[in-house]
Amino acid sequence: MIDNRFITVITNFQTKEDLSYYEFFNSYLSKDHQYVRTHFFEPELIGTIGTLEFDEIFLKNYFIYTSDDPLQTHDDVFHLHLLFARALWFTKDSSVSVYKSYIQSVTNPVCRFSPDYNTRLKENYVFNSKADGESQESTFYDVTELNQSLEFLEKMLDVPMLPDMQQVMYELKQEKKMGVQPYLLNYIPYSFNRLNRALLFLDMARGNQFLPIKITFYIGLLESILSNSSEYLISQLVARIPFFLTKSRFTVGEMARIIKDAYKVRSNFIHGDNVKTTLGNRKRAIDRNELIDISKKIDNLARELLIDALNTHKKELTSDNAISKVWIDRLYPMQRIKEEARGHLFTHRRYRIKKSNPSDQR
Repeated sequence: MIDNRFITVITNFQTKEDLSYYEFFNSYLSKDHQYVRTHFFEPELIGTIGTLEFDEIFLKNYFIYTSDDPLQTHDDVFHLHLLFARALWFTKDSSVSVYKSYIQSVTNPVCRFSPDYNTRLKENYVFNSKADGESQESTFYDVTELNQSLEFLEKMLDVPMLPDMQQVMYELKQEKKMGVQPYLLNYIPYSFNRLNRALLFLDMARGNQFLPIKITFYIGLLESILSNSSEYLISQLVARIPFFLTKSRFTVGEMARIIKDAYKVRSNFIHGDNVKTTLGNRKRAIDRNELIDISKKIDNLARELLIDALNTHKKELTSDNAISKVWIDRLYPMQRIKEEARGHLFTHRRYRIKKSNPSDQR
């Protein structure tokens, strides 16, 4: 007997070929709404949300459905479906979003919902936007791209979006013993590592359509991976990223320009200056198209950075912060960054020379 049934609607997603279903981790991606209507939730789902809403949602969108074991809660499965939507970004820029999620549960002491045989709607909305701020455009994926995305999903499974709740509750109890009133919602666990933060900044960037905010979060993503000090932040990013990336579509000089332009937008926005202030050596303020171009480029650079983080540097970025700070310093020492920044010796040529002989940097 099936104890739990889950279904999540995703928007802005299409496939390049006729895909009846796509399986991953006991979940199925499909557009066969008739199957849901007649086999999956039977009449309960339609009775809960109404026929018109059912047709509006399932006729237009793909959905993910799961029949799972009784130890899986709705939050567990919803988390997996969120990771799927995030993993698609690693293949290419998209605004694939999680729209609504439903659960049907038989008597189950683990499930937080009613123990009766009911269909319940869980109001989860996670809207994403593309690098240019567009949030309504569908992105088409073929099976190869879905398989590539699935590889990144697997790598993210042990980098949770939220901290381990058992560890959180233990740490909260320790704080309570010391007279501190715990507040669970904003509790920051000791295990909240650099890769956790980078992926959180990614979600926040994709969840915002306003480009200055989006770019600000992308800079936060870069800082969470490449910085180990609050000083000379832009210099740290520019100096270390060539040593972090194993390969890039951008030259070292192009990476430096992308970071500097994006950082200028971020700084102007945060510090109250005009976001359209002249960038670099340009003699005029940037227009909307240039702002979109900066956002697209920093999005691509962030994608390359996170791909390498998951493929090559996961161990270092999920380790204790003190250990990760030392590792980051070995990429390009902070002392050298300070000396070069003070002496105005940061040139793209120096980066290329150092990158060609990186043995003394590691």
